Amino acid sequence: MNLKSTTLNITSFFSSKQKFRYYLPQILTVLGIIFIFGYFSYNAQVNMDNRGIDFGLRFLGEEASFDIQFSLIEYSGTDSYARAYLVGLLNTILVAVIGIFFATILGVVIGISR
Repeated sequence: MNLKSTTLNITSFFSSKQKFRYYLPQILTVLGIIFIFGYFSYNAQVNMDNRGIDFGLRFLGEEASFDIQFSLIEYSGTDSYARAYLVGLLNTILVAVIGIFFATILGVVIGISR
């Protein structure tokens, strides 16, 4: 396949008005999403630089200085943000498992009662 046939295939692909009308909104949507994401990323980076905020995950090693009332593992306010994140993740998983359990029981009861 040479350059001329590739150009011809692209040209013939977009020469069909029906195909062009079909793909144009999709192409414009993808380009719009890329533009919006790029704009907000650039804006966030500029504003963080202006305020002297580092971009990264270095804060995870710092002291969280807040308590979490319920945790499956030991946690205190002097632990790191990473530990607080882990506690939150485990609490979320626990709530999800409990919710799935009770939703299953409720579904079985409703299904049997019909």
